[in-house]
Amino acid sequence: MRILIDTPPELRLQLINAGVSQVDAILFTHDHADHVHGIDDIRALSDKSNVPIEIYGPPDSMARLTKRFAYIFDDTIKALPGTSKPEGSAHSVPPGKSFRIGDVDVLVLNALMRTQHPTHLSVSEAVAAAQKVGARQTWLIHLTHRTAHAELEGELPRGIAPAFDGLTVEID
Repeated sequence: MRILIDTPPELRLQLINAGVSQVDAILFTHDHADHVHGIDDIRALSDKSNVPIEIYGPPDSMARLTKRFAYIFDDTIKALPGTSKPEGSAHSVPPGKSFRIGDVDVLVLNALMRTQHPTHLSVSEAVAAAQKVGARQTWLIHLTHRTAHAELEGELPRGIAPAFDGLTVEID
């Protein structure tokens, strides 16, 4: 199962560079511009599968995305003859509720920086949450440029690691 986390600007180029031509689901962490403004680029993915891509995210983010990008989520909006449109099926995930996409035992959490932040987890908060959940493997995403990956990797408990652009996680 291939799960894409967020659709940043220039998504199409990132997918080409990573050799990704199919995804089974998309998980939005939140709807800030740097996480969603590549959403139109899922057109190439949904065109190949001929079915809407399952898209998950927080209820407030999904509400804003389905309104802002109605042409993606509303199947009554048809592409003009000779054209295509990206297609997605929206699923809201309430805060604090665990959910599964396939049989993947992986946790992905944002960990913006070492200090507290009003809209993101800190590294220590993310580690505490990961340990509480107990997933086999946890990846920390959305790290700022102030957080050196190699240094952080040496400090994290076993099974928790910083993610990086283009990361592919293989699951047995």
